[in-house]
Amino acid sequence: IGFFGKTYTYAVPVTTAGLPVILYLLIILYQSRAQGLTNSFELPIFSPKAVYFTLLAIVAQGFAIFMSSTRYATSKQNAGLIHGFLDVVLVVFTIVLSWYVVQMTVNSQHDIETFMKSTIISLIVFSVLVLLPQIIAAMTPYLHGWVNFLAGLFEKHWFKRGDWYWMGSYAVTMHRVNGFEAEAGYLAAQLGCVFLPPIIAAIANHFDFLKSETRSFHWLYPTLLVWLFIVLALAKTTTGFLVILLAVIALFWKSDLSHKVVYYFAFLGLGLLIVLAYFGTSFVRDLLNQYLFQKGGTDNRLGGTIGLVLAFLHHPIIGVGNNWTGSYLMQFVPHVTRDNPEYYFVYRKESYPILSNWGGWLAQYGLIIVGPVLYYIVKRLKRAYNLKTELRQSDLKDRQLYITLLDAFDIAVMIYAVLAVLVFSWSDYYMLIMFFFYISVIAIATKALDKDKEVA
Repeated sequence: IGFFGKTYTYAVPVTTAGLPVILYLLIILYQSRAQGLTNSFELPIFSPKAVYFTLLAIVAQGFAIFMSSTRYATSKQNAGLIHGFLDVVLVVFTIVLSWYVVQMTVNSQHDIETFMKSTIISLIVFSVLVLLPQIIAAMTPYLHGWVNFLAGLFEKHWFKRGDWYWMGSYAVTMHRVNGFEAEAGYLAAQLGCVFLPPIIAAIANHFDFLKSETRSFHWLYPTLLVWLFIVLALAKTTTGFLVILLAVIALFWKSDLSHKVVYYFAFLGLGLLIVLAYFGTSFVRDLLNQYLFQKGGTDNRLGGTIGLVLAFLHHPIIGVGNNWTGSYLMQFVPHVTRDNPEYYFVYRKESYPILSNWGGWLAQYGLIIVGPVLYYIVKRLKRAYNLKTELRQSDLKDRQLYITLLDAFDIAVMIYAVLAVLVFSWSDYYMLIMFFFYISVIAIATKALDKDKEVA
């Protein structure tokens, strides 16, 4: 469902302006009826700490937005007082909805297996129907009609960036693979944070999410890994190249010693081939020069990140408010990084966007929100690490499933944290649902292990 995130209005956050929000609400309603729930009080509920933190975050953001509005009330760079606060409430709604979807659908080992099978199969279908045709359409005059047809139904578009889609779709216009995301970098983050972690963990742990009593699909995961590397390269974006590097690091990190040696020589050979191709073929050279070493994009990203850090340092506790960084960026971005066409013709006239998620989180929300969230994630990582140790020492029948997914959780957090130096849709449903899925895996694995100890 998270694939189909086309935005139908720009008046509210994109996560509440598309088809997924309706489908997820229907899933919750269906699951409620299927489980015999008769009223909201029997639905899964947040802990009191989570409720108090959420209320504190909303109040803090309301105050931060109000303070920023007193300083930059007339600036076109910002969302506005009411719109900015509404965005905060709807972001909270998106997080709550994602949590409920997982809580209502993933409650057992069987649910975990079904979820992972659906994830892998969805990637395969998406690759065949969307990604492969986009590669062909981006590089040849073929399949433009099919790609444009799907884009018209499901592709996200950035507001006032029609030049990226004027030929019918991003892939046909820009000659870059983007899935249904608004641009290529966001597809790279989607693949890197959602799909690559379980694939890499499956390879490292020799595990098969699709196995049955009669068939095994261990060969599928290396195939998918290579395929996603090709897609990421043809997305032609810095984020894609970074995801490839992080995936290689994760594979070394989680694999045993004997396989690390094999991977070392394999990737060393691949690296040498890329170097030779860079100097020997214009396609590879132009690809890396234009999309990895592009000066204008680097200047804006560097300048924007510096501006966000400075905005955070001036407002470290509660931040400047959701969607209120634009004016602060115009104040703090170094002038030496502004000498490029994208700044003059887009950012200065419209709004200077957030080009670093880390910078955006700190500048917008401050330590009062970012601090507790980081503390919670670190606690979950520690719990996952200890749980893996206990599982390896146990006789639990399905311990390998849990170990593989806990490794995937480690990888997902690592990739997510590093990619957050850049920018991607951190609050999209597929990101949040995968995170809460891993949290549910930790809880279910803990219960299974405790039950196994009681039986023993």
